[in-house]
Amino acid sequence: GIDATQASLIDKNGVVTLKSNGYIGGVQMTLSHSNDFSINLTNNALFSDYVTREEETTLIIVAPYSEDLFTLTGNYQITDMIVANSLGEVDVSTPQIITLDPAYPNPFNPSTTIRLYMPTESIVNVKVYNIMGQAVGRLYEGVMSSGYTTLTWDASNLSSGVYIVRAVSDQHIASQKVMLIK
Repeated sequence: GIDATQASLIDKNGVVTLKSNGYIGGVQMTLSHSNDFSINLTNNALFSDYVTREEETTLIIVAPYSEDLFTLTGNYQITDMIVANSLGEVDVSTPQIITLDPAYPNPFNPSTTIRLYMPTESIVNVKVYNIMGQAVGRLYEGVMSSGYTTLTWDASNLSSGVYIVRAVSDQHIASQKVMLIK
């Protein structure tokens, strides 16, 4: 096959894939993460293994046969990443905007979980609004580190209906509709 010249790392609710335009010879990543972190590497590779020391995991995947690299749970950020083809390193892009993964469960009763991705460490405000535009809940306010953070919203004191989760940083806005059914 043809060597990859570029790749992008995509995390969809904890399923991490590497989309590339050719052959990937190896992936090595270091993740710093929360205590409740767990990871499951693909078996679709010549070799894959990881080592976790306290709140840091280093993983290596040699010659992945599929785009799926691993699945994981918990909050994490990538502190180091090398992706190589048969000749050398490949440029890897990661999301450059804040994103909210689909809430789960949705519809929900009484609480739902949503993952927020921050491309860089910055101040973020995550609030929940009703369809009249009134703030009815606050999920996070303050500085958040880069990477993925899981937020849970408990709406047990609210009535059924559609609500909007909105994350605002100094550079980006992400929002999503969730439905409370009691």
